[in-house]
Amino acid sequence: MSAGLGIILALVSVLAGAVGAGATTPSSGHGLTASERALVDETLFAASATQVAERHAADDAILTLHRQIDVLKAQGSKAVAALSAAQERYLTLLAQKDRAYAEQIAVFRSVVEDIASTPGGAAALAQYNAGDEDGALAVLDHLAEARQRAKQARTDIDAAADQRRIAALANDAHVKGSKVTTHQMITRYEAVTKLDPGLWSDWMALARLYQEAGRRGDAQETAQHAAETATADRDRAVALSELGALQANQGDLAGARTSYREGLAIFRALAKADPRSAAKQRDLSISLERLGDAQAARQDDMAGARASYQDELAITRILAKADPSSAEEQRDLSVSLERIAYVQVIQGDLAGARASYQESLDIRRALAKADPTSAEEQRDLSVTLARIGSVQVDQGDLAGGRAAYQEALAIRRALAKADPNSPAEQYVLGNTLETIGDVQVRLGDLAGARASYQEGLDLRRTLAKADPTLWANPSLLSVSLDKIGDVQAAQGDLAAARASYGEARDTLTALDRQGRLAPTDRSFLEEMRRKAEAPHP
Repeated sequence: MSAGLGIILALVSVLAGAVGAGATTPSSGHGLTASERALVDETLFAASATQVAERHAADDAILTLHRQIDVLKAQGSKAVAALSAAQERYLTLLAQKDRAYAEQIAVFRSVVEDIASTPGGAAALAQYNAGDEDGALAVLDHLAEARQRAKQARTDIDAAADQRRIAALANDAHVKGSKVTTHQMITRYEAVTKLDPGLWSDWMALARLYQEAGRRGDAQETAQHAAETATADRDRAVALSELGALQANQGDLAGARTSYREGLAIFRALAKADPRSAAKQRDLSISLERLGDAQAARQDDMAGARASYQDELAITRILAKADPSSAEEQRDLSVSLERIAYVQVIQGDLAGARASYQESLDIRRALAKADPTSAEEQRDLSVTLARIGSVQVDQGDLAGGRAAYQEALAIRRALAKADPNSPAEQYVLGNTLETIGDVQVRLGDLAGARASYQEGLDLRRTLAKADPTLWANPSLLSVSLDKIGDVQAAQGDLAAARASYGEARDTLTALDRQGRLAPTDRSFLEEMRRKAEAPHP
């Protein structure tokens, strides 16, 4: 074998191997002329890996296009432009069928385009394609590098696929509460994304793990990667929504609103394109809800929040009407109504808020009646009762407010009795008792108020004793003591009032000595000192 022929064969081997490790996307051109692009297309088309990928694809459209290319080749220089375009379509179609091939050929394409764009590079490619060994050594050097890079790309993608499968199984164990820790899961998905950064779902999984671990900055950056790598519209919208939630949690409401709006625009387009799809309408309603929450978070864009919530409400009404037997759809409608009611309260529209809460309450009653053994349905009903009761009190309908709160209290008592070991149920029961006590004070029912306050205070003390690190909030305890002290003083029981005020004072003083007293509570401490010394009705 002659030295020249050896160089040609070696060059062909390197080129074929590099493309075999290669991926294609439509050519960016990099400023190449039409003739230079034609050389690049010819090189990529002739690679053995392209031929292997064609056999694996076994696609009639690809085979038909290959035959058309053979016809154009036979026409010689008269069909150069048409031939190049056909080869480009062929490479793009083949890459769409095989993601690994696409990644590999993309690496090789960048090198070949670089060669074509450099002085003498196009001529070297032409010589190479024609079998001329002149300049082949320079081309060989470039292609050797491309081969290594492309082989590594293939290896990394295959390794990532293996690691991804293991990570999915490990995540299942993690969710079940096994010994697989969040940190271990993070390590796994970090390895996957390093090997193959091209799948948005991997970035989303990693973002959620970072959030679970409290690494909010990393979670936000990773969610941004998910949005950037997502190729499907819905995937990108979901990633943007996740990014918005992370930004909101970090206090970046401006960024959150921007991300939510970008995602919302995509969800709107998807819902518009398929208006009969309940799933797409539901996606849109959730997106509107999240944007509305961000708009309402600081109460600086309540008009925007109301508009978002109203759009959401319109969708949930349609979905609930279309499937009236669905508890989920009815529950979503109730939630939408209560978000509107919240905005109405902030805007001072108490009549509108009461009507919205009433409609929601009707739904909650029906759901609780349909599933009377469901603690969740009972709990939701009690929350709505408390909310409508608050509006009634604000409207001056104290009797109506007390009735709503008392109904909520009856539910809370039943829930706490059914789960006596649940601190959360006991805690909420205590809060409800205190709220009823507030209404009773306004109604002049001091005996009822004192009883409600005392029962709530006893629950707070019990919880604080059981787990002071979780349930003991000394400031809230002091507020409860102040309230019952006021009632005791109003009843003329000054000794009891002095004791309540004194306990509140001592509790706040202890916080002050520990450096834990909030600046806003300092005036409260001074008030408790004054009341403890001279309580009066």
